Amino acid sequence: MAFYKSKPSRFGFNPNIQMNITALVDVTLVTLIIYILVSPALEHGIDVQLPQATPHRMTSKEPAVISLSKKGRLFYNNVLVSREQLHDKLSGLAGTDPETSVVIRADAGIPYGDIIEILDEIRGAGLINIGLVTRNRQN
Repeated sequence: MAFYKSKPSRFGFNPNIQMNITALVDVTLVTLIIYILVSPALEHGIDVQLPQATPHRMTSKEPAVISLSKKGRLFYNNVLVSREQLHDKLSGLAGTDPETSVVIRADAGIPYGDIIEILDEIRGAGLINIGLVTRNRQN
């Protein structure tokens, strides 16, 4: 940071009126670079290899997303949860709006039985609009 000497005047010293914004620009650029590096990890933080199918559109606003990773970890809207926490969140969602859509993102290597357990949990909470997320089939 640069400081400039004040020039003496007839009544004393004049205040320094020059502004050095180099430090402000440095902090702003470093913050921008950190944001650019971290934001892709926030968007795609769960490693799931989706199975392939022909896509169809859902007719709902913002669906709740349940993800099941290859390691068997369970996520509700990209937040790691246990089975009990998932049940509580789904029950609360069904209590506020039973027409809310729920989509399941499960890794292609997940056993079929695990996906059926998640489907039973969703239906048991009272939600009936359920979808499965897939990748587009390459023709």
